[in-house]
Amino acid sequence: MAENNRKPNNSQHDLFGSLRTLRTNISLQALLAIITVVLTVVLLFSLTVAWYTNIVQTGGLTFETEQWLFEGSISVGSGQYAISPGDEGVVSLEVQNPGEHLVAASVTVEKSAVNATLDIAANLPADTMNKRLYFYVDTPMTRNGERMDRVYVSSDSSYTYTIYPQSSLVLNETVHNAPQLKWEWVYDVLGYYVIGTRDPVNNLVSETGEFIRPIVYDYDETNVTFINGGNQLETINGVSVLDFLNQVSTKDGYPGAITGQTLVSANGYYAIDVDLNGYGVWAYLCNLHEIKTHMATDTALGQSGAAYSAIVKLTGQNSHETALPITGEAELLTALAQSDSVSVRLTENLSLSAPLSLDAGQLLSIDLNEKTLSYLGSEAIISAQAGSQLLLSDGRVQGNGANIGIYSDGAQTTLYDVNMYNVNQGIVIRDYLNEQAADSAVYMKNCQINAIEDGMLIHGNADSTPTRIVIEDSQIHGQTYSGIFCNGSHYGTDIQVLRSTITGLYTAIYHPQPYSIMTLKDSTLEGGTGLVVKGGTVYVDSCTVKGTGSYTAPAYAASGFTDTGDGIYLEANYTWATVINISGTTNVSSTAADTLAVRKFEDTATHASINITGGTFSSNVEQYCAPGYAVVHDAATGNYTVMHSANTAQ
Repeated sequence: MAENNRKPNNSQHDLFGSLRTLRTNISLQALLAIITVVLTVVLLFSLTVAWYTNIVQTGGLTFETEQWLFEGSISVGSGQYAISPGDEGVVSLEVQNPGEHLVAASVTVEKSAVNATLDIAANLPADTMNKRLYFYVDTPMTRNGERMDRVYVSSDSSYTYTIYPQSSLVLNETVHNAPQLKWEWVYDVLGYYVIGTRDPVNNLVSETGEFIRPIVYDYDETNVTFINGGNQLETINGVSVLDFLNQVSTKDGYPGAITGQTLVSANGYYAIDVDLNGYGVWAYLCNLHEIKTHMATDTALGQSGAAYSAIVKLTGQNSHETALPITGEAELLTALAQSDSVSVRLTENLSLSAPLSLDAGQLLSIDLNEKTLSYLGSEAIISAQAGSQLLLSDGRVQGNGANIGIYSDGAQTTLYDVNMYNVNQGIVIRDYLNEQAADSAVYMKNCQINAIEDGMLIHGNADSTPTRIVIEDSQIHGQTYSGIFCNGSHYGTDIQVLRSTITGLYTAIYHPQPYSIMTLKDSTLEGGTGLVVKGGTVYVDSCTVKGTGSYTAPAYAASGFTDTGDGIYLEANYTWATVINISGTTNVSSTAADTLAVRKFEDTATHASINITGGTFSSNVEQYCAPGYAVVHDAATGNYTVMHSANTAQ
C-alpha cells in the first residue's frame, strides 16, 4: 500500500502606587528569601502485616507514621525548599508497592503546622503562611460536573494516585509517572477559599485556619475598582464581584455555583459548600487595605529566613481487598446507580447485555480477578466521559471483532494486567469532542491489546494541556493497520512508551501531530514502516525499530502517510516543526531492497530534522548524525554504528 489515508478612581492612585512599590521590593529581595518549607509525610497504609518503627529518617526528612503496615519503601528528595513570594516547586516523593494488587493512594495536606511560633515571633498573624502556601496536583479534573484546571490538595480535598503492583509511584521534578504534587507561594494574597463557620446571630464568618485554595486575578488599578474608601471590592476586569465569583465557582469542583439566586454571604464571605449549621467552605475576596497589608507582609517574610512545615498524608487502600464482589451485570449496574465511586471484583465471567458508560464525576474500578468481561454489541464496551475515571485490572476484556474496547473523551483510564482482544480498536481517545476541553490520561502497565485495526487511536484537543498516555511493559498490536495511530489535526499529546512492544501491519506508530511529544524507551516497534513521524518531537532511546514492508518511493501524503518500508520515516510535508532524536543502544533496520533504516523526505525540509547520537543502523545515517558524532561501518555485518567522534577509529 503506497499511501495510508485516514480522515477521521484617581483617589486610589497613591494607594496603588505604594502597592507597586511593595511589589517591586519583594521582587528585589526574592534572592534574599531563605524561607524553608519542611514537608513531613504521614503514612497511613494498610496493605500487609509487617510492622515498622513509627519514626524513619531519610535524606534529612523525618517521616512520622501512624498505623504503618506498609511493606514497601518510601523515599523523598530534600524536604527543605528555599522559597520566596511567587515561587513554586515539586514535592519529590517515591512510594513502592511490592504487593500483588493495585493500591489507591490518596494524598491530603494539613497546613496546621505551617505557622506555629515563628510567625508570632516575627509579629505576624498566626495564619500568615497558611494564606500563602498551597499544594496542588498539576492536572485537570472534573468534579461535580465542573472542570478544574488543577486539583488543590488540603485536608478537605484529596487526590488519589494508583500504584501498580510491584511498581513505584514516582513524583520527582524531572521524572514522574503520574501528575506531580506541587507547592506554590501565592504572590499577592487577593482572596482564598477557607473553612469557616457562620454565626447566625451576628451573621459573621469565623475562619478555622484551613485555607484550601487561592483566588487569583490580574490585579492593577486599571482593572480593579474599590468603593467605600477601599473597604469594598467593586469590580474585577470590568465585571462585578458577584459575576467574578460566579466565574470562579463554576470551575472549582464544588457542587453548584454562586449566582444572584443562590448567594449566601456574611461579612464579605460567600458560601461555596456550607451545611445548614453554617460550617463549610467559604470564598473571601480581600479589600484594598488587606491587599496592601499582605504585600507588606510578603516583604517581611522575604527577609525573615523563617522555617515552616506542612504535613503531607498518604492514605493507601488495597483495591482487591476493598472491592465489592459481584456475580452478574445487575449487581454491577446497581452499584453504579448507588454511588459515583464504585469498586467491584468479578467472581465469574461477565457478559454485558449493554455497554458500560461512565458519566462525568463517576469512578469505576473493576478488579477482573482473572475473569473475562465481554460485550458483543456494536458500541464500545466501556465509554468514559470527560471527568470520569476508569480502573481495570487483572483479567480479560473481549469484544466482537467490530467494536471498541474503551472509548474516552477526557477521562482518566488506568489498566494493569489486562488482556484486551477481538476488538476492532482497543482504546479510542477523542478529546476534541468533549465540551469541557478535558484531556484524557491513560496509564497502562503489563497489558496486551490485540486489535483488528488499531491498538490505540488518539485524538487530542489542541489546547495547552496534553492528552497523556503512559504505556509500560505492555504489548499493543494492530492486525490490519497500526499499533498506535495518532491524528494530526487534533494535536497536544504526550505519549510515553516504556519497555513495551508495539506492532502493526502498516506501522507500529503513526505520529503526525504538532506541539506534541512522544518518548520511546527500551521498546520494540515493528511494522511495514516501523515508525512514521510527521509532527512533534519524538525521542527514540535504546529501542529496536524494524520496517518489514516492501519499498514504495517516498511521497507526500495529504492525510496519512506513504508506506515506504523504512525503519524510521519522517515525512515532512506538514509545515510545523518536527524533530526525531535517536540515542542510546537503539537498533533500526529495514528488510526490503531500497528501503532505509532512517529516512527524511524531503531532505531539503528545514522545519524537520533527525538528530542521532547513538545506535546501530542497517543503512548509512551519516547525514543525520548530531554535531560531534560520526558513523562507523562494520563490513562484516553491514551495519552502521553512531558514536561520538572522539571514540571513532582514526
